[in-house]
Amino acid sequence: MRDRVLRACADLACHRPKTVLVTAVLLAALSAAAATVWLEMDANTDHLIDPDRPYMRDYQAFLDDFGDLESLVVVLEDNSDEAAMEKAVDALADELGQIPDLLAVHHAILPREQRRISARAMTDEELADIARLREAFPAWLAQDDGTTALATAIHQLRRLNGSLLSREEQETLGAAAFATLNLFAWPDETNDFEDLLRPLPTEYFRSKSGRFWFIEIMPEKDYGSLAVIDRPLAAIREVLRRFRRDHPDISAGLTGKPVLQADEMRTTNDDMSRASIIAIILVGLLFMVMVRGWLRPALAMVALLIAIAWTFGWTTLVVGRLNLLSIVFTLILVGIGVDFGVHVLVRFQEERRNKGLSLAMRSALLTSGRGNISGAITSSV
Repeated sequence: MRDRVLRACADLACHRPKTVLVTAVLLAALSAAAATVWLEMDANTDHLIDPDRPYMRDYQAFLDDFGDLESLVVVLEDNSDEAAMEKAVDALADELGQIPDLLAVHHAILPREQRRISARAMTDEELADIARLREAFPAWLAQDDGTTALATAIHQLRRLNGSLLSREEQETLGAAAFATLNLFAWPDETNDFEDLLRPLPTEYFRSKSGRFWFIEIMPEKDYGSLAVIDRPLAAIREVLRRFRRDHPDISAGLTGKPVLQADEMRTTNDDMSRASIIAIILVGLLFMVMVRGWLRPALAMVALLIAIAWTFGWTTLVVGRLNLLSIVFTLILVGIGVDFGVHVLVRFQEERRNKGLSLAMRSALLTSGRGNISGAITSSV
C-alpha cells in the first residue's frame, strides 16, 4: 500500500508537474489565509494548565469572585514636598484615566470610599455590635439637646416591656435603649458622630516609609494576541515620558506582572522571528553547499515553506488555536522539516546519474521516501 502510494506520487510529479505545483501553491495560500483569519492565539498563561486540576478550579473560583487582580503599578519616588507630590500624583492619575484602553486607575482612597469600605475592616463582633445599635442611630444623628434621645429611649423601653419579643430582638432593643440613655445622660462624651461626619483626608497609596507613591492601573487585556497589553502599555509609557519631562525632580517607573510579561513576550517574539529568518537562510546556504548547486536547494526550501503553510492550515482546521508553547513549533519545523527534503533530493541526485527522470523519482521515493514517512509520522506524533 505504501509503495503504491509512493509510486503514484512519483508518476504524478513526473507527468503532471504543473498541476502538482499549482495545487501545492493554492493549498498553501488557502492554508495561510485560513490561519490568518481563523487561527486563534491564546496568550493566557492560565490556559497552559489543565483547568480540571483542583487548584486551578479554586483559582478560577477566585477569579469569578474577585476578578483579575494582576494590574500595572506606576511607582513614583517622593521629592520631599508632599503638597507638590500630591498635586503631581493627582495630575498623573487624571491623565492616565483618559486612556481609553484602561479599565481602572486608582491612586488614592477618597473620603467617600473610605466610609463605604470601612465596614470591610471590622471584625464580625464589631459588625454585630453595630447591628444591635441600629435603632439608636436616629437619636445619635439628631444632635439636639437630648430631647430626641430621651423620647427614643422611652419608646424603646416601652416596646421592650410590652411586647413579646424573641431573645435576639430583646438584646437588640435593650442595647439600643441603653446606648440612647447614655447619649441623654452624657451627650458630650457619647456622641461620637461628629468624628464620623468630620471630612476625611484623601489616603494616597504610599509605602510605609512614605518614600514611594503608587498608582494602580488595570488595562484591558487581549489574550487573542501575543501583544496582550501592548496598546495600553504604549500609551501609559508615553504619558510617563511626558510626566518625567514636566517633573524632572520626580522619579517615575512602571512595574507589575503584566508589564514584565509584555516585555518578555515582545523580546521573545522578536527573537523568534529573527531566528526563523536566520535559520531558513543558513539552512538554505548549507543545503546549497552540500549539493553543490543553488536551484534545487532553493526549490526544496520553497517546498518547506509550502509545507509549513499546510501545517498552519491543518492546525487551524483541527486545533483552532495556538498557545505560548505551541507557537514555537515554527522554528522546529525549519530544522526538522528540511531534513526530509535533504534525504529525498540527495537520493534523487544519486539515482539520476544512471536512470531517467521517472525511474529516478520512483527510486528516490521508494527508498528515502519510506524512511521519511516513518520519520514524519513519529515527529508529528
